[in-house]
Amino acid sequence: MRYLVDGYNYLFRLLHKREEVRSIREDLIKEMSRLSLLAELDIVLVFDSKYQPGYHTEKREHLFQLIFTDEGESADDWILKNLKVSKNPRIITVVTSDKRLAMHCRNALSHTMECKDFQTFLQKKETKPKLKKEEKPPLALKTPRKISGSLVYYLNEFEKRLPPETPKVSKPQKVKKNLPKFKEENGESEFERWERLFKENRDED
Repeated sequence: MRYLVDGYNYLFRLLHKREEVRSIREDLIKEMSRLSLLAELDIVLVFDSKYQPGYHTEKREHLFQLIFTDEGESADDWILKNLKVSKNPRIITVVTSDKRLAMHCRNALSHTMECKDFQTFLQKKETKPKLKKEEKPPLALKTPRKISGSLVYYLNEFEKRLPPETPKVSKPQKVKKNLPKFKEENGESEFERWERLFKENRDED
């Protein structure tokens, strides 16, 4: 949707007594440009040359466009002329509190919005949290597929034919026997054997 804003009509709804028109106009331009970038809104802010004499000028920043009409051309005339040449005026909303202009815009098949309503609309856009690009909504979990009756039958039959699981048997640990050192079958140690043989030899001598 493109928003054509009747600049001074919108401005005078915000203007307070003793405020300078030029100063508050510059503030409005900056604010519209900021909100257009923040909320990704296609906004065309149109001022006529009543307070800005000279030729038609325009400035574009991203989706925001600032228009100063030719000297002697009103913002109403510029808006109606653009609606007339638009291929699809239904995607255009004219922001104005001028009832006469709003009626002509509706006759040209465009939408209209009061200035105060547009101001509320912008405030909501400013406070609405935006999702980051990397943040995506969680995907729905897929429902597990149901197993058909025939498949259950074959699974049961297959399990029946499987060989029974052999229980795991742990290997017996080798037990180290603490055998006496230097012992023979008759229980005589090697030292005792040598001692006995030595005595026997002495007795024979």
